[in-house]
Amino acid sequence: MGALFAAGVAAGTLRSDMETADVVRAMGGLLRLDADGDWKGQADRQIRLLMDGLQTGAPARAEGHEPEL
Repeated sequence: MGALFAAGVAAGTLRSDMETADVVRAMGGLLRLDADGDWKGQADRQIRLLMDGLQTGAPARAEGHEPEL
């Protein structure tokens, strides 16, 4: 996964301000889909959100402006 992510960054198609571990954690949400519900729709929306956020040109947060949890 790390090599694939690094290749995307090197090619300029993926954001460089993310780490492989961030992507893996975000993908973990796919494991929590409702198997008895609209899991296909949920998966599609989650994957689109993840892919759109990883693309070069997606806005990054400025240093020191992290959301409060």
